[in-house]
Amino acid sequence: MSDWFADRSAALLRLRRAQTRVVTGVVPNIAAEDGAIATPSVLHLDGPRGGRFVVQRVRVERTLAPFDAGASFASAEAEWNAEGSSGRTYAPKVDGSLRLELRTPDGEFHSITLLHGGRVLQLTSYSPELDVPHPADDGEGGGDDAQDAAADPLSADTLDAPPEFAHVDQAAAVAEGGTAADPRPEHIAAEERSAGPDYGYRLRHAG
Repeated sequence: MSDWFADRSAALLRLRRAQTRVVTGVVPNIAAEDGAIATPSVLHLDGPRGGRFVVQRVRVERTLAPFDAGASFASAEAEWNAEGSSGRTYAPKVDGSLRLELRTPDGEFHSITLLHGGRVLQLTSYSPELDVPHPADDGEGGGDDAQDAAADPLSADTLDAPPEFAHVDQAAAVAEGGTAADPRPEHIAAEERSAGPDYGYRLRHAG
């Protein structure tokens, strides 16, 4: 196990456990709810100091009832305010809904929003910049990401759904208007601009 793998796994565990508490704070029995689907994913975002941010996202889709925005935001604030959240911002989306952004003193950044009229709760959590840079990829379709994904002990941690892996170059976020100091807020905003207010998520259940 590489140092990067260990650092990334520790960051993912912290973020996923917090996200699971947020989701169950809104719907305590979500894991047993008929038709509920969780889709987690993991991104790596280049940081300004040569390290990388680990980005843990989970999207939870419901069929029985939509998520309540107020309850979802309150659950997120309760979780991350308990860690001493030092910043809170409500960003309007083009569909009229809101995206809540929270910062914590330890360097985490969290984005909370609803997709498809409340059918889907999306939580996107960024770790602090990790000092250990990711090893160079071995080539297209391979490299350490593929090995780490196959061996990741956290693959079933978030509502028993395995993560997907991707990497985002910081330069792309900065080119969209972000800053080298912290590309994370612009990263999530640029994604909305390019993919729309539902962030490209397609409902798994019709209706």
